Amino acid sequence: MSHPEQISLSDRRRALIFANIMLSCIATTIMATALTTALPPIVADLGITMQTGQWLTSGYSLAMGIVMPLTAFLITRFPTKPLYLAGAALFIVGSLVCVAPVPFAVIMIGRVVQACGNGLLMSMAQVVLMTIYPDNRGTIMGWYGLAVGVTPVIAPTLSGLMVDAFGWRSIFYLVIGVMALSLIAACFVFGNVLKTSKRSFDVLSFAVSIIAFGGVTLGIGNIGSMPFVSTTVLPPLVLGATASIWFVMLQLRRERPFLDVRILRN
Repeated sequence: MSHPEQISLSDRRRALIFANIMLSCIATTIMATALTTALPPIVADLGITMQTGQWLTSGYSLAMGIVMPLTAFLITRFPTKPLYLAGAALFIVGSLVCVAPVPFAVIMIGRVVQACGNGLLMSMAQVVLMTIYPDNRGTIMGWYGLAVGVTPVIAPTLSGLMVDAFGWRSIFYLVIGVMALSLIAACFVFGNVLKTSKRSFDVLSFAVSIIAFGGVTLGIGNIGSMPFVSTTVLPPLVLGATASIWFVMLQLRRERPFLDVRILRN
């Protein structure tokens, strides 16, 4: 088992890590809702239907829903700093693919890669912050929640202004710039603050989590644009809910669960 560095972190370094996480999470959270107002020009530019274009947002949410439970395993298996840098790099690479003059299918792949980076960063952020601020968790998580909660609300407005002024790719250029700065800074301020240990990968639990989180995310994501009894809403919700029950039962039977759901008992 590795020894984390949180005991040797100075107040200044904690503050720098906190600032870096906040900057990254705000930038990545923007992309969760920014394309809502940018879809019409994207659809017109790529020559696709609106229903097809909506996969840029639905697919993003779906990929995030799959990656987040996987992060629970990754943060206990790999050192914090390389994992965080990998998440930021994934997000930047996905964003670069999205701004390239490529077909919709390639942009969709870029959005999935972007979402994987976002899911990794968002999941790690809360664990890292609670680890480096053991005595001020309430205050720190309050600031984190405020930033992450407000950003999706203002992102569509910001996106609309930028699309009208500079085109839809300007949204991606903005987050690429911010995340590039965050990635460079993280190379100097981040440390391996979380404990790691060797453990086997629970393939079955991961597969069930994909169905559970993916189905629920896909169903909820399509409720606003499709009838509730349509094939893209009700079946995914039912399948996701059923898989969720199976997933919880699996975790309760595991000595070392893929995702520890026992904490919800309290």
